[in-house]
Amino acid sequence: MSDTVIVIPSKRLAPIKTLQSFPTERKIILLSDPDVIDNHRAYYGHLANVLIVEGVKGSIPQALEVYRQAHAHGYQYFFRMDDDLQPRYFVSVDGTYPTLEEAIDFARLCIDETKTSLAGFMNTSRRDWLGEFGVFKRTYGLIHGGSQIGLATDRPEQFLNPELRRYDDVYRSAAHRKRDGAVGRVTWIGLDKRESLRDSATDDSPEIQENARRIILGTFPEMVTCNGTRTLDNGRQTIPNWRMKGRATKI
Repeated sequence: MSDTVIVIPSKRLAPIKTLQSFPTERKIILLSDPDVIDNHRAYYGHLANVLIVEGVKGSIPQALEVYRQAHAHGYQYFFRMDDDLQPRYFVSVDGTYPTLEEAIDFARLCIDETKTSLAGFMNTSRRDWLGEFGVFKRTYGLIHGGSQIGLATDRPEQFLNPELRRYDDVYRSAAHRKRDGAVGRVTWIGLDKRESLRDSATDDSPEIQENARRIILGTFPEMVTCNGTRTLDNGRQTIPNWRMKGRATKI
């Protein structure tokens, strides 16, 4: 939809996997880390639909900029995507792989149907865990930061504490839920995150984890828990066991 812009924060050198995986004519803001913006301009500067914007250093400052830049360029919503998504990232309950255009349109419709300001997809690629086609839900669950739609604003600090150092999707899911009473979920589309997990270079040091626990649990004690750790991708990664309290409601 014309009120929604794709925003891809990136600190990777071109070529960017997401742009290779999902060619599109939709407007894209490539939010480039200052260290790689010259590389991005040289590689993508000829593309009419890609606006290369100099971002800021750090994942949390970039997450704040996603809100700001979408708003600054006249859009009501952003569709944020990680920069390392593979072509079959979106998985449908019927065994097909939705296009980027379909994913954006369904996510945008989810915002309207659920009356929320943050919406996304199921955090799984297992088809037997996906919902009935056409169903949107208001939920208290996590909206994964790798692909989501959100309300653009020039005051993103209402949705993300700048002092946080990691796990912005946990904080933002809770903050948008606090604003609207829930977040939105497209229940019949899931996300295959395995390849992105294997390509991740995030820092989950004890200091980073303690910072996140202090800020997130201190701000949203009634919405989020974090007890111990859990493993992802068949044991390849161990992360804090963030859990969102509450259940989904079918629309």
